[in-house]
Amino acid sequence: MKTTSECLNNLKQTSCHVNMEEKLLHYQKWSDYFSYIAKTSREVKRSPLHQPKAVANFLVSENILKQGTTLVDIGAGTGRYALEFAGKGADIHAIDIGETSLDCLSKTASSLGLSDKITTEKVLWEEFSTANKFDVSFCAMCPAISDLEQLQRMESITNHTCCILTIGKGSYDYHRRNLLEKLVSEKKLGFLSEASNYYNLLYNLGKNPNVKSYYEKTREELPLLNAIERYKIYMKIFSDDTTYTDELVEEYFNANNENGIVTDFGAYSTALIYWKVDK
Repeated sequence: MKTTSECLNNLKQTSCHVNMEEKLLHYQKWSDYFSYIAKTSREVKRSPLHQPKAVANFLVSENILKQGTTLVDIGAGTGRYALEFAGKGADIHAIDIGETSLDCLSKTASSLGLSDKITTEKVLWEEFSTANKFDVSFCAMCPAISDLEQLQRMESITNHTCCILTIGKGSYDYHRRNLLEKLVSEKKLGFLSEASNYYNLLYNLGKNPNVKSYYEKTREELPLLNAIERYKIYMKIFSDDTTYTDELVEEYFNANNENGIVTDFGAYSTALIYWKVDK
């Protein structure tokens, strides 16, 4: 079991920033990446991802999510989880800094008849304010909750349960891993902390956290030009030498495609950490 100071140090290292200016730049780079994925989603063939529905079903089984539950989704993106929660009858407020992603979320909600269950707000988590607490706060694959202050802030807007879905050991994407290995001298730890850091920290703080793990294989096929553009944006997160990374990405995918199609595969390993908020 890691000590509190070790957990906090790991969170700090993983967040890849030392001040607010650097944090905002880091957030924006990730937002650019996910916005590109949202804009080009129709070009890509993906295997269905079952985890969002499984997470929603689990929260229902734990009586955390039910009809009329109010939930804030921090870093909601295109609504992968928000839409599932709304489908269970919860009232969702989705916040994110990516306008393209939120637009995609709203359009999908409308097509599913869930517009009355989801509101969206383009706002940075650190600048988000609310007059009323939510029954549940939820954050999935988002770097916003990256230190003790933000964990406490998450609790401060929550009546009952806080939930963080983050990366677990064994997650990878084949091409992403290969490209980052080529950037070994530039490579950082990533934008998410592994689940054990959050769990150990919360345990040390006396929060009695619970954990539920998920794992599934992934596969996608995308046009060569899409892959090149996507990973040019992605590699900017880890290196300021865009001339080098652009050339690296082009060379790599020109050598790793078949008839203009790039096939990627990997594993999606996550852990849902959830705990009751002290009254």
